[in-house]
Amino acid sequence: SALSSDGKPEVKIDGAALMISLDGFISEQTNEVNPQQVLMGGEIPAQHLVKDIIKSIKLAKNDKRIKHIILNLEGLVSIGSSKIYYIGEALKSFKESGKKIYLYSEFLGQASYLLASYADEIYLHPQGGVFIEGYSSYRFYYKNFMNKIKADVSLFRVGKYKSAMEPYIRNDMSDADKLSRKELIGSLWSEYVGKIAENRGFKAENFKTSLDNIDVEMAKLDANFAEFAKHQKLVDGLKSRTQWTKFIKKITGTQQGSDLLNMVNYQQYLSANHSSQYAKEKIAVVYVTGVITNGHALKGGGDRIARHLREVRKDGNVKAVIIRIDSPGGSAFASEIIREEILLLKEKGIRVIASMGSVAASGGYYVAADADEIWASPTTITGSIGIFGMIPNFEGTLNALGINVDGVGTTDLSPIGVTKKLPEKFKKIMQINIEKGYKNFVELVANGRGVTVEEIEKVAQGRVWVGSQAVKNGLVDKLGTFDDTVTALAEDLGLKKYKLVFWQDELDSKQKLLKMLSEMSVKADQTSSEDIRDFMTSKSPKIHQKLISKIYKDLKVLSDLDDPRNMYLLCTECDVR
Repeated sequence: SALSSDGKPEVKIDGAALMISLDGFISEQTNEVNPQQVLMGGEIPAQHLVKDIIKSIKLAKNDKRIKHIILNLEGLVSIGSSKIYYIGEALKSFKESGKKIYLYSEFLGQASYLLASYADEIYLHPQGGVFIEGYSSYRFYYKNFMNKIKADVSLFRVGKYKSAMEPYIRNDMSDADKLSRKELIGSLWSEYVGKIAENRGFKAENFKTSLDNIDVEMAKLDANFAEFAKHQKLVDGLKSRTQWTKFIKKITGTQQGSDLLNMVNYQQYLSANHSSQYAKEKIAVVYVTGVITNGHALKGGGDRIARHLREVRKDGNVKAVIIRIDSPGGSAFASEIIREEILLLKEKGIRVIASMGSVAASGGYYVAADADEIWASPTTITGSIGIFGMIPNFEGTLNALGINVDGVGTTDLSPIGVTKKLPEKFKKIMQINIEKGYKNFVELVANGRGVTVEEIEKVAQGRVWVGSQAVKNGLVDKLGTFDDTVTALAEDLGLKKYKLVFWQDELDSKQKLLKMLSEMSVKADQTSSEDIRDFMTSKSPKIHQKLISKIYKDLKVLSDLDDPRNMYLLCTECDVR
């Protein structure tokens, strides 16, 4: 869609549609593009920021040129449930203006269907399907593998439910971990079913019953997944790509003087509607996303986040800070560095609010504990107040390969590393240190929340909670979206006019180029087509890719363990599907 001279998208006739095509990853903060992957011929992954999606929907609600939203979820790779509810609330608000949302898909998975359910009308390919299997939490266990390669792991932990590194010392899930996870996914599932039923206008119990009896129902419908979805009122109708194209063409029309559909891509629409806020007073937003590590990583780098907080503190126009957290935690030391900067903000009289995204657990909760107020969504995964230390040993592996390690040291602690077994003295020191770290964690949470250590201990022990539970047990103050947090904060401060500033470093030139190439590709695909079928994609990860991805993710956790004291506030159990 061409841009007019006044900087707004040129929507030439009434009935124009905003195309929100969410292929790729949905995240709070921009991910770095791996240039090696691009040079090797890999595709540049599409990235969508939650705040951009929300802003475009809000703008379109009050834009008389925009009459509809077309939601395309083909190719959606990853999105947390809390992000879905956040975007969903914006879509609900859009519909309050009397405008409609249309969605077409060929295959909808569990996460994408939850977002799809906010549409007014959902259409499915006759040979497609909606696949809702319920929430689960399965892990790979590596003890036998470690035995086969003659390696072992020294694990030190405190917290009955702190199961982060269990896969490296067990072959199955512990009873405590099973109990915690079962309650967690049960809460998430109840929220999911309730929201689907509310959005689609049927009873939650009927929906659960139909899933429980899916084999019987499918047999009645000649094993047709699309007919099953229609029969269960999950979709409004079945259409081929050709039928969908004709249908949507009637709704949007074409741009004057061409056959191009009268649509505008949300990213281009947002760029053309960009406007600066000129208020003097600021509310700063500082991100804590990804695994928290030491150093200056773009996402999760403890030193980078601490620097952002220092910059905010030195800006005389900043009246409050929102720490936007979407992190399972990580290094205990890096988490403490971030927390120290939060305390300095409070000492200066700057109000600090923690706003939790999909996950804010372990180290993610640690950095939130001293905030003046903590907000979460009902499905935020939080808590996990526990700590562990882990050091692997590959001496046996090297021996099996014919490599021996020998030498001398000045003390009994000298051979510490991954090529020799840990000295017993060091093991004792590590366990004492971990226990001290856990005690400090519980105490700082108690101080931050204004309650006793005994009260926090009841909900600690590494236990994971969803946001609605966390409010009841005192770990979170209020439930609401990021927008709810901003609105309430501005009202509390009496700010009628303010500038919301997202505190981030600019991408370096290499990342800017890769990002520009990615966006150019997206815009070219989504704005120059006269055929809605060009937006469709049948790509999905192959089975072996899913397997390799899971193993890689587990092993990558080990590469993120960079704490100088080998102490970690990390919630690997927060990965729920």
